[in-house]
Amino acid sequence: MDVRAIHIVRDPRGTVWSVLKTAGFRRPAYRLRNVVVVVRTVLGWLASNTAASALRVLLPEGRYLRVGYEELAASPIPEFRTITSFLGIDPLRWDGDRAVRAGGHQCYGNSMRGREHVIIEEDVAWKEELPIGFRLGVKLVTFPWTFWYGRHRSTTLSRPTAPTSTGRRGSDPRRAVESDGDTNDPSLRPDGPRSQ
Repeated sequence: MDVRAIHIVRDPRGTVWSVLKTAGFRRPAYRLRNVVVVVRTVLGWLASNTAASALRVLLPEGRYLRVGYEELAASPIPEFRTITSFLGIDPLRWDGDRAVRAGGHQCYGNSMRGREHVIIEEDVAWKEELPIGFRLGVKLVTFPWTFWYGRHRSTTLSRPTAPTSTGRRGSDPRRAVESDGDTNDPSLRPDGPRSQ
């Protein structure tokens, strides 16, 4: 099977805030319930990202792509061009800079699946709302992973070429993604530098 993996990496502090917020976060910040949620979320972030990173080794060349959540939210159009090119599918339809025409789908899941348009925006509330002790603790525990992902966001990943006559896609080493996220195809270049 032609399996392709897209690994989206989010800042773990943003992930922790999202889960805390969903769990009904209330101050005082450091009560036991909040600490348990933070610890469980960090362990889940570490486990899921480690497992997703293993796919880079297990899948054939050109079948794994790592994308930064923050980069995707900041510049959705160039990032989605990279993703659709990687998948070998038609580009998405956009209304403006941030609204993608969803078109609906048949899978159960997030309630946004039924929307005609989906607005892509980064949730940065954690920078103000997440208590500083949680921010520092999460950063300290996850630093080896976030450092690696920041330094090696897309190193040695390659894009698939167009389908061949057999309908299979292959890798074209001339279109390898460099460590700074640049490509040989100007239409796939992000608008600015990738954040760490």
